[in-house]
Amino acid sequence: MKGTCYCLAIASALLLSGCAGIEAPFVHNSYAGDYTGTYTSTNGDIGTASLNMTNIGNVFGTLNDTTTGKSGSMNGSLDKNLNFTGTISFPGVASMSVSGVWTADHNIVTGTMKGSEYSDSFVVTKQ
Repeated sequence: MKGTCYCLAIASALLLSGCAGIEAPFVHNSYAGDYTGTYTSTNGDIGTASLNMTNIGNVFGTLNDTTTGKSGSMNGSLDKNLNFTGTISFPGVASMSVSGVWTADHNIVTGTMKGSEYSDSFVVTKQ
């Protein structure tokens, strides 16, 4: 009985302390939502970008390359300083790890995604 009370006391303390200090990168992220816009790549490709940013900083998206006619995917995460890390994948090409710094001004997000072979710059607007 004494051990059960001790365990309950510890569990209560952890709950009251905010899950033992675990902090999500975003809570109620004001940038969460759907975005569309354009991107330009240093390999000469251009296209459209559709992104979804979640409340906890996950990013999912589609890149439609109008130069080659291929559609690719992008996914990753943003920290609270808008530093992005993730991957870009196009059919027939190996997935590439990318990272970069994004900026946000009201409903417009701009940024870069730099990889080992090329980098993309984009501008998207919240829908």
